[in-house]
Amino acid sequence: MATLAGRYKSPIDKESYERIHALRASEIAPALNALRSQAWVDQRLVVLAGTSEGAVPVARYTGSDFAARMIYSWSCEPNYFVKEPQNAFESAKPVLNVISATDPFFSRSNPWLGNPEVQGHCAVALKGNPKAAVVLVPDAPHTLLNLPAARLATAGFLAQLLDERGTR
Repeated sequence: MATLAGRYKSPIDKESYERIHALRASEIAPALNALRSQAWVDQRLVVLAGTSEGAVPVARYTGSDFAARMIYSWSCEPNYFVKEPQNAFESAKPVLNVISATDPFFSRSNPWLGNPEVQGHCAVALKGNPKAAVVLVPDAPHTLLNLPAARLATAGFLAQLLDERGTR
């Protein structure tokens, strides 16, 4: 059993995961408040991003404070990692989901995933959002943020956001 201050090795019980997700979610408001207090921050361009356990609170965030969301290494689906996904995407706000095509935790390749119907990405959760993009990186590890494909997808997504906001 993991504590919030310790390390854990998946899988652990869903209640522990949910405590971790709550901890990560509690980081959003202070970070947003800190950004709002800075004169150099363009409030129209603040993006909420997270990876793996940090991506769940990004998907669940119910506010409208962010210009876009970026979700790395999380599939937005029911599985061992959440009691329920509780995705709260705004219908026409930009969302980027970058995940390995065979993520060891969230694709069907995981033997303890707990959901044989998963797609392994957020496409179902983002259906109907014309500003959503799902990028599957072949043969990528779970931690893929610094891979060229993930970086290029992120750069393109942010460039599009800047173009739409007329800031570039």
